[in-house]
Amino acid sequence: QKYKGNRGCNLCKNRPLSYRLMKSAIKQLSYVLFPRRCELCGEVVRPDEKYCRDCRHAERINGEICLKCAHSKTDCACSKKDKKPAFNGVVAPFYFRDSVSRAVHRFKFYGYTELADNMAREMTNKIDESFCDIGFDFVTFVPLSKRRYRKRGYNQAELLAQKIADRLSIPCLKSLNKIRETETQRGASAKERRVNLFGAFDLVDGFDIDGKTVLLVDDVKTTGSTLNECSEILKAYGAKAVYCSVFAVTKRKKKNDKK
Repeated sequence: QKYKGNRGCNLCKNRPLSYRLMKSAIKQLSYVLFPRRCELCGEVVRPDEKYCRDCRHAERINGEICLKCAHSKTDCACSKKDKKPAFNGVVAPFYFRDSVSRAVHRFKFYGYTELADNMAREMTNKIDESFCDIGFDFVTFVPLSKRRYRKRGYNQAELLAQKIADRLSIPCLKSLNKIRETETQRGASAKERRVNLFGAFDLVDGFDIDGKTVLLVDDVKTTGSTLNECSEILKAYGAKAVYCSVFAVTKRKKKNDKK
């Protein structure tokens, strides 16, 4: 006799009413004690929802992409006078605003490490879309200083890189160390960020980077200074190419936009 997939449901239907009421009560209690959360930002949602309302309407980066800034071409503020970045390209699924910024802050500063799963899935989809013809040798990540790692307990970029590497079926390797403590980048200008990060990274001792094509991962790109500094180090030691992936990018204003 063949197994019927709905046999369990039929058994439940034949149970006494008291059993079914108890099962329903336990289920409702579980929603109170362990509420379902939005897979993107961690906000509490209804049991039948994957995303909260804000995340369902989060601003995605679609269409043709500028690989210098990760913006869609319609939002791109790059000019021919801009210095060419050290990395070969950068992509992101979202703009850093509203519920996406809330997701990053919870993931980065408040221990919502479970958000890495969905973030990595979104990032991998964008990588497959934009870098489908690139053969990466490995995935790496922007490192934290020892002091900041001890304080936070984890490196959010490393968590994302590990999950992306699993999805791409390639190794995740630590190739960089942060050798100098830097000031926080929040609120700093592009120039201040470049100065702050100068000489802050170096290759891990004995790491073989020569001729490798690398996927470098971080959580957010604002001006691109961090990705650029890390890419310069990797290329200085012999990397063939460095492509970058972040979860979100800060939307730049075009020069003719009103302030």
